Amino acid sequence: MPSPRAVLVGVLLVAASACAKARPTAVDLVQGFAEAELRADELDLAALASDPGFERRGWSRLEGPADHRMAWAQGPRSRLRLPFQSTGDKELRVRVRSHESLGTSLPLSLALNDAPLAQIAITPSEQEFRLVIPSSVQKRGDNVLEITAPRRRAPAPGDADRRELVAAFSALLVRPVGAAARSGLPVLDAGRLALSPSSSAAYYLRVPPRARLSLEVQGSEAGKGRIVGVLEDDTARSMILDLAVPSGRRTMQDVGLAARAGAIVRLELANPAAEGVVWLRSARLTVPPAATEPSAPMRTAGSRPNVVLFLADTLRADYLGAYGHAAPTSPRLDGFAREAVLFEDAWAQASWTRSAIASLFTGLHVGSHGVDREDRVLPSAAQTLAEVLRAGGYRTGAFVANHLLGGRFGFDQGFDAWNPGTRTLYGAAAADLVREALAWVDAGPRPFFLYVHTMEPHAPYTPSDEDWRPFAGDAYRGMTDTRALLRLGQLGTLAPEALRFLRSRYEGEVHQNDRAFGGLLDGLEARGLDGTTVVVFTADHGEEFLEHGGTEHAKTLYQELVRVPLVVRVPRGPGGTREKATVQQIDLMPTLLALTGLPAPRALPGRDLSARLTGQRPPSPPPVVFSEERFAVVDKVAARAGDLKLIFNNDGPALWRARSHVELYDLARDPLERTNLAASRPIAAAFLERRLEAFRKAQAPAAAQSVALSSGEREQLRALGYAQ
Repeated sequence: MPSPRAVLVGVLLVAASACAKARPTAVDLVQGFAEAELRADELDLAALASDPGFERRGWSRLEGPADHRMAWAQGPRSRLRLPFQSTGDKELRVRVRSHESLGTSLPLSLALNDAPLAQIAITPSEQEFRLVIPSSVQKRGDNVLEITAPRRRAPAPGDADRRELVAAFSALLVRPVGAAARSGLPVLDAGRLALSPSSSAAYYLRVPPRARLSLEVQGSEAGKGRIVGVLEDDTARSMILDLAVPSGRRTMQDVGLAARAGAIVRLELANPAAEGVVWLRSARLTVPPAATEPSAPMRTAGSRPNVVLFLADTLRADYLGAYGHAAPTSPRLDGFAREAVLFEDAWAQASWTRSAIASLFTGLHVGSHGVDREDRVLPSAAQTLAEVLRAGGYRTGAFVANHLLGGRFGFDQGFDAWNPGTRTLYGAAAADLVREALAWVDAGPRPFFLYVHTMEPHAPYTPSDEDWRPFAGDAYRGMTDTRALLRLGQLGTLAPEALRFLRSRYEGEVHQNDRAFGGLLDGLEARGLDGTTVVVFTADHGEEFLEHGGTEHAKTLYQELVRVPLVVRVPRGPGGTREKATVQQIDLMPTLLALTGLPAPRALPGRDLSARLTGQRPPSPPPVVFSEERFAVVDKVAARAGDLKLIFNNDGPALWRARSHVELYDLARDPLERTNLAASRPIAAAFLERRLEAFRKAQAPAAAQSVALSSGEREQLRALGYAQ
């Protein structure tokens, strides 16, 4: 009698020809082979050296002539990742020699997963060693082979080769004990995925709604293969396919995955047979045809709206009433939100100003526009929102209080006027910026694009007494030098009452900024422009107040820094609407261009949200969103899929707030990002890590342009808290 599992699989399997033609491909597993996690019970040096982390684990890249390639173990400890498909006894065979400077004999200790295997003595002449790796020290999946040595080459002064070389491996082979046939990791051959005996290819993915797995498989002439499909998440593992593949014959199968829709899973396709290669000629996730969505109507030149972009520097969303803050920090913004679309979950591309504004202006991720360090310049080749609008007939003006965006750094591209007039506006109060901006509006024709970038509530938090009074609370008798208090916060020695004082000063500046925004709205209404102007209220990034052990910004990618306000009012658009779908700063450029009837200058990674703003349809959530932070010694990147957010720390352990290289949070259950799930949810973490790696590879990096910072510019960085 067949097992229940076999019956279930039998029900799910149907002939692919019955539905493949009508169902488009959502994920092509063969084309996506480069992202697959490969496992096998036979591994050689060439396969191991193809691992992207090979050199980071203490190895040189393969070198030497084609008939004698070798890799050097470097430093006191080198590691190899051995991705085993199963855990039977295996033979390890190595051919190795020591560096000639390390004497006539050098002991090497070998251990697998911290269990000692053997100690061998190597010489400057090549020798071959064989030993057995018992099944008891193995695990299915990633195993770590560690090689340690008591000595390493010490480069002499002036040596061109500065590597601390230990041992040169010209061969390293792991295979099951007694195995007769040579197999190895899966490979892509002539557009087909070849699964060798005892090997697998696995994909980390989010299952699309109503998805099906469609396969076309063929057995090799040398023996009978088998294809097994396994679907697992961080809580369960189930077999969805187990099929014998006859020699030389093609078989097509289709498996329903609708029950796992939306889940992040590891989908493994394995050939557990002892002999016989299985060829995957096609392996796809298919979905039903999508309904055609109407596009937002393009505007004619005569109906193009004015565009106002009001950006508050360092304003975190949760300090605004419209986003749930209890104190009355933002009455004007709250009223504006009742006439607009408020995006509850807007994501910043970086947590410091230049990187974030460059992404907003270009519609590109940080790695593509290249403004990722304090001395980097927005390249002149970059096409900005202002340039496209100006070319389309818009008058463009910018009123900017943050001197980090000064013309020397390229952000004035496309603006007819950037801080015009004799009075400097860098460091000016928000109300003064608005006054100057409205005068500029009066001085020229329509349509116009107006960019107002205020400094409130950026540190050092100096609101007027009038704006601070509602938030001051009980008399505070401690230190009032906010810059000094922020330094204490970075050192972890800020007293609770001092933290409350800092927050109250920040709230006062949020209120001061809100009054200025209200003045801009009043000015537009008084001029009869409120009905013909798109108004955007947003921020470049947020601010931290010891939520994760620090203050200010530009050091982490937690929610207090990357969740920003985004509220947009469109003439005759839906008012008082709240949108839950995640959006990004890079969505603004394609959205505003669509609202003005102008085409984007190129394919942009962001999405056009104009249909949502004109009341036609809500946006679908993006598959994954990304944020990057590279400032001074900080180097971090974050990825988010739905409620799951991963932070990858590429910098030193001293900068890891959670004391972990990788951090994973479930924002639905843990919005404050307190519990790191990277160890307990490895499949979810691996899914986002692979999305990060694909994101990094897909970016077309701009040619980095930089300037030598003047002493005055370095002092400005210190004044804003970016340098000590």
